[in-house]
Amino acid sequence: MTRDDRPAGGVAAAPWGLAALALAVAALWGIWGHDFIRYDWDWLIAAADILRDPWWLLRPRLEPFDYLHVRPLLDLTFAVPQAVWGLQPAPHYLIQMAMHLLNTWLVGRLARAWLGSAGAGVMAASLFAVWWPGREA
Repeated sequence: MTRDDRPAGGVAAAPWGLAALALAVAALWGIWGHDFIRYDWDWLIAAADILRDPWWLLRPRLEPFDYLHVRPLLDLTFAVPQAVWGLQPAPHYLIQMAMHLLNTWLVGRLARAWLGSAGAGVMAASLFAVWWPGREA
């Protein structure tokens, strides 16, 4: 174990990092077994437009929010499953869960690199995992 693997208390960060990822799964666990919710339908409508015309990915738009945005990766996370599985919620939610886990891990790595502490990385990942707006980022 290298010095970078240990937070200030000397405990290995790996178990705590896994705990942060478990928090990410727990934060989204409630979506399983449910149909799409309101904002999902806005993204699904956008996905249908993308499937008809891929250049739509790069067009700034207001929906489903009240400010202009271009989110091609998020759009693709709705367009690809819709093209493959149709309007089945489970594949969409599985991809959203995978993206949330990846982002949680990346936030932890970024915080660790910036702050130089494995403990700070775990704390940042844990906060991102359960913070509701973090799931919408």
